[in-house]
Amino acid sequence: MFESLFWAGMNVNNLLISMAISLVCGIVVSASYLFKNERYSRNLSISLVIFPIITQAVIMMVGNNAMIGVGVAIAGAFSLVRFRSITGNSRDISCIFLAMAIGVATGLGYIYVAMLFTAVVCVLLVALKFIPFDMLDNGKSKHERELKITCPEDVDYETELMPIVEKHSTKVNVVMVKTSQMGSLFEIVYRIRLNTDAKEKQLLDDLRVKNGNLPIIIRQIIDESREL
Repeated sequence: MFESLFWAGMNVNNLLISMAISLVCGIVVSASYLFKNERYSRNLSISLVIFPIITQAVIMMVGNNAMIGVGVAIAGAFSLVRFRSITGNSRDISCIFLAMAIGVATGLGYIYVAMLFTAVVCVLLVALKFIPFDMLDNGKSKHERELKITCPEDVDYETELMPIVEKHSTKVNVVMVKTSQMGSLFEIVYRIRLNTDAKEKQLLDDLRVKNGNLPIIIRQIIDESREL
């Protein structure tokens, strides 16, 4: 059952069957990528459909028996996708590698292997969408924020700003400090976890008193590991 479709040689029928399997598997991968994915990319969803066929063509062109050539073709194909694509989240990367793996399997004639892995991985991708990850961390991720404060150079951010941030937070990490405007301003970026009863407006009001009403940005952190 798991033998190569091309073990007795390649013909038109076998080629069309493997291409059809690549297309169907690509559609399934694309559908699982779109399932409850609010940050989907339309171009990527289309690409996931044709990735397996393209990869299959690359593998078949180097010959089924030339394993060194297969290895070089796989490395080249994966490198092309890696360096000619925009950075995506973990779900995007997982789907891209799955589509490429399907193309490798069908290119070598292992159509049942391709279908099996497509079914298993896509079921996992869909099933993971129903796991309440927020409950696993007791909702702590909802209180994660990135805080960016701009203050004059004469403000000691370690002694004047830090106590205010710590007052409203249970966890504070200084991510970055840089100067701007020829050194006349400081920009400090914090990663904080707000108290459960803390209010963002009160935090901003307290900070504005110290930084002279210069820009303050606070935004919720999107954890891409929860986008699967």
